[in-house]
Amino acid sequence: MINNQRLLPRVTMIWTRSLDRGPMAGRLRVARAVREAVRSRAITSEHVMCDGNGRRGLGWAMAVLANGLRDLPRYGLLPLQCWIYGSEAEVRALIARIDPDCDVIYLDGVRLLRLLEGLRRRFPDKWIVVDLDDLMSRRMRALLALREPLVPGYLGARLPAPLRRLAGGIAGRLVARFEALTLPRAEARICELADAVVLLSPSDLAELPAGGRARRVAITPTVSHRPHASARLKPGPIRCIFIGSDALTQNRLTIDFLLDVWRRFELPLDLVLFGQQERLLSLPPRVRLEGYVESLDEVYDGRSVLITPSFLRGGIKTKVLEAMSYGTPVIGNSTSFEGVPISGYPLQVEGEEALVSLLRDLGSKRAVLEAAARIGLDHVREHHGAQRFARDWSNVLCLPAEKS
Repeated sequence: MINNQRLLPRVTMIWTRSLDRGPMAGRLRVARAVREAVRSRAITSEHVMCDGNGRRGLGWAMAVLANGLRDLPRYGLLPLQCWIYGSEAEVRALIARIDPDCDVIYLDGVRLLRLLEGLRRRFPDKWIVVDLDDLMSRRMRALLALREPLVPGYLGARLPAPLRRLAGGIAGRLVARFEALTLPRAEARICELADAVVLLSPSDLAELPAGGRARRVAITPTVSHRPHASARLKPGPIRCIFIGSDALTQNRLTIDFLLDVWRRFELPLDLVLFGQQERLLSLPPRVRLEGYVESLDEVYDGRSVLITPSFLRGGIKTKVLEAMSYGTPVIGNSTSFEGVPISGYPLQVEGEEALVSLLRDLGSKRAVLEAAARIGLDHVREHHGAQRFARDWSNVLCLPAEKS
């Protein structure tokens, strides 16, 4: 707990990758917001846990396998992602770098379970919080239900090209099955060792089984306050947009669905896809790619509607909150709005038929679009402000309400 002899508490934050490289999206955006919230109320020191001693290719894969086999007698079968961050030498080296006088330790995700084991032995009385972000066991079950592989994400750069290709097929599905079997035990162990665990979505929190010492908290992500955002649409044609790279399964499923709908139904609307795409996409009429953009101000232009029917449950779709913060209407289904409890949102539609019916007549529904934009804007201003986010994180980390 907090040392009362000092004016400001000290928080050690341990990440699984650098937060200052890569596009501002998804988990990186949320992690940076967490860091900013903690910095506003504490003195922070940060460390990055290495994922295999800097190796690449086959050497990296063999080091990861060695981690898992070495830990088998002591810890049992852990998830593959825990193997990746399970180097005994790296765990010892990082623990040695931690300030013994720090008050709180923050860990970035379930994959740092091996580090958590070591930290709890070294610092039995420290307040340790694990930010689970999404409940990964639930995500793996959802992938299995859809027969989708587990995509390696930013760690894919570590793999040689043949292994990356295998990961996109049957090997990726086998890994998803392995993770689905092993993650529940890892999550339960984290709840035994940590003082608190945090998830983004109340829906994920409800799926986390009871047990263990940890306090369980859902802290929904913050979005930037935009005082000049307006729910009024500008005059002129309305376009539909989607933001996201097909490197992520949830985005790929949505992109493929939208391209199929535009191709089969010849909708009288432009669809613009933003984000870096890994595949060479065949685009139907009225669909175009714009690639990665540095600022969302280039995307949300007052004439756009975010369309994001989703097929992979779990977490909170941050693109939905971002669009709402700009006063942009969002078309989606129940999965799109999971963790965003807005009763009676007028643009939540279920099924292809209802979606196509809405899109065919979208140009005449400006009043409905503006009403939805107003509901969304009011929601994010009330529930996803930076002050509320910082207060929630201060509470779970046992920090003072304000930085002196």
